[in-house]
Amino acid sequence: YYEGDELQNITAPAGFNEVTIEGISSDGSILVGYCRRISENKYYPFKWTRGVPTQLDSPEMTLLDEPITIGTMARGCSADGSVIYGSVWDNFTGVYWKDDQMDYVGKEFIKKHTVVSGGGQVQLTVLDRPILYAERFNMSSNGKYLAITFLETVSENKNDVAYTYPAYMDRETGEFKILYDLPGAFKKGQGRSISNNGTLSLVGIEDRVNSGYIYNVRNGSTITMSDFIQSEYGFAFNQTESYIQRFAGNGEIIMGGTYIYEGSALESWYMSVLE
Repeated sequence: YYEGDELQNITAPAGFNEVTIEGISSDGSILVGYCRRISENKYYPFKWTRGVPTQLDSPEMTLLDEPITIGTMARGCSADGSVIYGSVWDNFTGVYWKDDQMDYVGKEFIKKHTVVSGGGQVQLTVLDRPILYAERFNMSSNGKYLAITFLETVSENKNDVAYTYPAYMDRETGEFKILYDLPGAFKKGQGRSISNNGTLSLVGIEDRVNSGYIYNVRNGSTITMSDFIQSEYGFAFNQTESYIQRFAGNGEIIMGGTYIYEGSALESWYMSVLE
């Protein structure tokens, strides 16, 4: 990273290697990511402040009381670096850090229960929970909101079936909301990104990401991504199978993607209304 006009090396703490940086504060002074502890072959979350590493709090066991073997990874942060988010990589359970202390996203909605599987022959213990993969765009710049996906497992026809729903957390108020009523008759979806003022980008999923929508946290309304771009930016966006991947600030800059060649490739794009 650059400090002033000089390029500085990011070093691993003693006993660690494989430094991976996933997020950076707006002034470049704070970096977040993870390192591998050599003795365990296991990943731990870290924050670097002007190049000095701090190991973040992380669990040793999953919420199913199983040892964590892969590790916990920090994936992004707020613009000032004070709020960090990531996941337990063994099962993608969403976590976040404030003042370097970890907590689970939407912890009051996390539920351990059993479902029937294998044609009714097996009882499985499962965990309904917020999940995060390797996305780096889920947190609003001000650190207030986190876009996330909620995983719920049910029994259907004597087998276990997993559904995913877009969700968001208001970190300041503690509100966590799951959007079960998906637009476009989709049965599955994901939360992708969210702006400072609570504009949530979500996608409806069939075999792949198919359609992007916008949910307004302030009034609970949902519109298509194309209608949102038309109303907010005055631009006729006619590409199908598109979604917004990242908001900057209140949406002064948006970045997105469009699936092309029958979904075999993703074409990236951006829009800016900065003067």
